[in-house]
Formats: sequence, structure tokens, C-alpha cells
Amino acid sequence: TEIKREPQEKKRKSGGKAVQPSVLLSNVRSLPGKVDEIMLLVSQCNPDFCAFIETWLNHDIPDTSIALDNYFIIRKDRDSAGGGLICYLSNSYLCENVRVITSSDVPSINDCGSELLPIIVGSLLIILVYHPYWNDSAMHLKCIDCLTENIDFSFTTLLDIHNSDII
Repeated sequence: TEIKREPQEKKRKSGGKAVQPSVLLSNVRSLPGKVDEIMLLVSQCNPDFCAFIETWLNHDIPDTSIALDNYFIIRKDRDSAGGGLICYLSNSYLCENVRVITSSDVPSINDCGSELLPIIVGSLLIILVYHPYWNDSAMHLKCIDCLTENIDFSFTTLLDIHNSDII
């Protein structure tokens, strides 16, 4: 999925030098029950990206019920109970090309047992990972192989962009 927006003023530049993005990351264990608390935290910190794991979201919960002012939502719900990933991108980043890496790009993305949400935002690569605990070394290796494939694909996609960063 590719999202293109009209260029907006970038607040991320300071004296011609790019500023590193700020990130808020948390394991929320049920996002719908904590939206008010997260809204308050985000309004105080004003991060460029908010990344949450274990959102416990499903297709019955619309984006409008979990929206944050001035942020764009990219989410990956889990088919079963629990899990789930979400990334809120500050609207100031929507002037960049945003691409969500999917199974059509990297077929193993849904087969590794972990949840992955790789996103390319301009020259940034963001990969949200939720890796449940398994007492199974084969599953751990499969997950690492899948993550490696995603990183390889994403960096290959970013080869034409200089000074790329990874989050």
C-alpha cells in the first residue's frame, strides 16, 4: 500500500540539518481501553511516531475510535484474540511517501509466527515487531529469518535513497 500526500511544511529540519525523529513505544495490552491516557501522553510528548504492540484491535474497532489528533494510523490487527500492532505517524511525515510492506512484497511476512508491520516513510524504515514467547527454537529461527527477509527487502527498496535510517 502506498500513500502519497501533497508536501507540507516540514518541522523536522533545523538549520538545514535533519533532526532525528522522536518515537513513543509501548506494549499497551488493549489500546481501546487506554485511548484517553495515550491522547494525554501524546499531547505532552508530541512524538513523530507512536508505536504500540498488543493493541488487541480487530476489524470491528474503527480507526475513528482510536484516532489521535494530527496523526495518521497504520495498523495490523491480529485474526485471533490479543496481539496487534499500530503505528501513528505525525501528519508532518505525510509529506513523505509512505509504503507499508505487505505479503505481496515479502511472502513470508505472515508465516513467521510473530507479527511484523514494516513501513517505509521517505528515507526511514520502521519495523514494528511483536514476538511472543515460544519454548521452541525452530519458531525463533523462523521468526529471525522472516525479519531478515523484511529488512533485506526494505533496504533494497531504499537503495536509491541516501542517509536512510532504521527504527
